[in-house]
Amino acid sequence: VVLLSLLTVANVLIFGMQSLPISFLTLPLLLLIAVRLRLLGVTAALLIISVLAIGGSMMGHGPYATAFQGADRAMMAQLLVLFGYLPIMLVAALLEERDRLSDRAKAGQVRAERASAAKSRLLANVAHEIKSPVGGIIGIGELWRAGQLGPVTPTQTEMAEMLVKTARQVEALAHDLLDVARAESGAVKVELRPTDVPGVLDDVRRATALRPEASGIRIDVVCEGDGLVALADSQRLTQVVSNLTSNAVKYGGSGGVVVLRATRIHDGVRIEIIDRGPGLSPEKQTQLFEPFNRLGLERSTVEGHGIGLALAKRLVELQGGTIGVSSTPGEGAVFWVELPSA
Repeated sequence: VVLLSLLTVANVLIFGMQSLPISFLTLPLLLLIAVRLRLLGVTAALLIISVLAIGGSMMGHGPYATAFQGADRAMMAQLLVLFGYLPIMLVAALLEERDRLSDRAKAGQVRAERASAAKSRLLANVAHEIKSPVGGIIGIGELWRAGQLGPVTPTQTEMAEMLVKTARQVEALAHDLLDVARAESGAVKVELRPTDVPGVLDDVRRATALRPEASGIRIDVVCEGDGLVALADSQRLTQVVSNLTSNAVKYGGSGGVVVLRATRIHDGVRIEIIDRGPGLSPEKQTQLFEPFNRLGLERSTVEGHGIGLALAKRLVELQGGTIGVSSTPGEGAVFWVELPSA
């Protein structure tokens, strides 16, 4: 707009100094109107120009004053306006269409943000409503299992253990739902500090090895090179690596070995969680980080809710990193996280 305004003013000065017909200055003026007022403004301006052009031609002014007579002058003036300023109309129409598409995109973004905020509130509310009664169930189950509510038979002890185990799974789901809701709403705060990546991997290895599902699976830590220090939130990075390792044990542990590897890259640190399981097809890899998507394993015996990977992705992004997976069906999978170095 500023450039067009300057162009118009410059043309006026040049035409005035050279004593040229000012009527030929309408082109930059109409371009300015098209940018500012779009199609409606250009249409109104062209209507005025057409009336002036026809009137001037009929009075003997303009390029066709001597070549044509009477109504022919008016016809030629209209043709001059039509073909001379048609590109301006097209420019105005394109600008108006761009505005319409931009407004539609903004409205869609607002609706998506509102829907996301509503989903986050719903997840948080559901998680809060679940936590309180589940905590009570866990307490009662532990008292029952310990015999503090009266004598129990071996069968009742087993039932109490199943009750507590199931309740703890629901409690873990509630915590994951809360984390997802907080991450999506921006409520999760990360404190980026120099973080010793080998230490994080070793902590995760020891914690995961104690879980029942890791029985019979060897978990190795491999650190290649020195200076494996990432700029990250230690607690959140541990949570991410723990989620990825837990998934590798549950879904890829059939290979008997899970490897946690850290390497230096050109501008940061790369963490890889490698398993020798069945691997993933390209189609499943594109859906892997979607919330509540278990990739068709909803009826399998493997426990899970389809939240861990989606949460891991969000937490990695909050730390300024990237996350992904490389896999070939039948050859295992490599989940990787790349973080900037400290």
